[in-house]
Order: sequence, then C-alpha cells, then structure tokens
Amino acid sequence: METKNIIAALLKFQSELKQPQMETTVKVTMKSGGYYTFKYADLSTINDAIKEPLSNNDLCYTQIFCIIDGKPCLKTVLMHTSGESIESIIPLNFTGTAQDRGSEITYFRRYQLSTILGIIADEDTDNNHSTQEKSEGFEKEKKQYPEDNRPWLNSKQFDSAIIRIEAGETNLIDDIAAQFRMKKEYKEKLNSLKK
Repeated sequence: METKNIIAALLKFQSELKQPQMETTVKVTMKSGGYYTFKYADLSTINDAIKEPLSNNDLCYTQIFCIIDGKPCLKTVLMHTSGESIESIIPLNFTGTAQDRGSEITYFRRYQLSTILGIIADEDTDNNHSTQEKSEGFEKEKKQYPEDNRPWLNSKQFDSAIIRIEAGETNLIDDIAAQFRMKKEYKEKLNSLKK
C-alpha cells in the first residue's frame, strides 16, 4: 500500500502539534505495598490537542472494534484524504465488570492514538518505581534508585579531603558523602577514617 502522502502529512502534523498537557495524576499501588504516581494526558485532552493539526493536514482517525481470530480487538485507523491509511490493532482482554472493560477500552484508545500519532501522553515511569519480577519460583523486587545529580568526587578532591580529615577535620566525611557521588574505594576509605 502506498503511504507517501500520509507520511508527509503525518510529518507536518507532528511538527505543528503542541504536545498535550499531562494534567491527570494517578497513584498506582504495587503488589509489594509500595506505590508510585505519574501524570498523563487523558483522551479528551489528547483529542483537543490533535483536532486542529489533523484537520490542517488532511488527516483524521477512527477507532473501531473488530474481531480477529475470534478475539475482540480495537483498531485505530489514521486516514489521509489521498485514501492512504495507517492502522494499529490491539487485542482486548475483556475481564471484570463493564466498568473495567470501559476503562480498558479508554486506556487502549489513548495509547493507540498516542502511538500512531507520535504523541507523548504520559510520564516515563520505567525508572521511577519498583517492579515485581519472578525468578526461580520466588518474587524479587527490583530496588528503586533515586536519580542522583550530585557531581562525582575526583581524585584531586579526594586526596585533598583525606589530608584534611587526617589533620582532624572528621566532620568533612559526612559533608563529602552528602555532596558527591564517589567510587567504591573512596567510600571505603572515608568509612575507615570514621572509626
């Protein structure tokens, strides 16, 4: 299938699009009992952001249900006035109450639409929370490491600090640890001077 017109229009659309505001916050509770929060742009906010740039570039979309291999699916079709289209299909796992199914549909509509149009609709939470991982029959939780923007302690700074600490400025040890990231051997040496 020919796609040169729709790709050109999509490229122009993406350059005109103002990414939607992430104004909805959700708190997710994990199996471990911990939680994390993130912000995202809801479907209506995305729709408001894309309406005009889609129209300006002769693009439109539709989202429909279909059955593939006996399973319900959601199909998102991005269409261009040339007749060219791009589509995305995702199977739906209908379980739970009607409200649960409605939430799943809205969730996938938002993700499919964002993906097909190149929209950033939620915060990247991959490194911001712990995840559960099954390994060898037991669950192991990955550790959460906060982003560390402290500068690295270089060798000149380390050598200077050691001289001062050995001269009696032992309070400097905690200050250095709070202000700098450092190599393991630097940490070990500083800890040995605390004793």
